[in-house]
Formats: sequence, structure tokens, C-alpha cells
Amino acid sequence: MDTELPEVLWITRFFFTHGFLTAAKQNYARKYGIAIDLLGYDFEVLPESAEDPKMPEDGMNVTGMYMEGCKWDTENMVLAESDPKILYTDCPMFWFKPIKTVDIP
Repeated sequence: MDTELPEVLWITRFFFTHGFLTAAKQNYARKYGIAIDLLGYDFEVLPESAEDPKMPEDGMNVTGMYMEGCKWDTENMVLAESDPKILYTDCPMFWFKPIKTVDIP
């Protein structure tokens, strides 16, 4: 039986997403001996060229999210206006990185 986390987590498949994100922060807090109340998330958008991303040492790669009223410009790595008559678009893959809230840029 496979007991390891996959390299990419499809976050919309979780019934209680908030609980999963809290558990990931708790794992980080235990690993580094930091109070979980001091942690938040920073994120990094992974380029589409990262077809086979590796599981990061800290945090997780997340896919399956959607944006409303905008789209992701992969060329410039920024949000852009959505195309006409398109309300929802797929988000790119994110690397959610646990970090102390005072250190979030």
C-alpha cells in the first residue's frame, strides 16, 4: 500500500479543504518547532513547463483551483483580464509554502 503523499495534490477533491491546509501547517510547525498560530502560507506559481514537479521539502504543490473574472497569463506570469464571455478559468499549479506570518512579503 502506498502511504506517501503524491507530488501534486488536487485540492478541490478534499471535502474539508481548510482542515487539510491546517494539517499541512501543523506538520511544518512540528518539524521546525514553531507554534502553528505563527504560521501562514506564501505561494509560488509553478510554470507550466514543470510537467513532472517534485514534492517540495516543505509545503505542497496544489492544482485544481479556478479563478473567476480573470485568467493567468503564462507568458508574463501575472493575472490578466479574462477572455470575453469566459467567467471561470483554471488556475496554474501553486506551491503553497508554510511561513511565519511576520515573514510573508
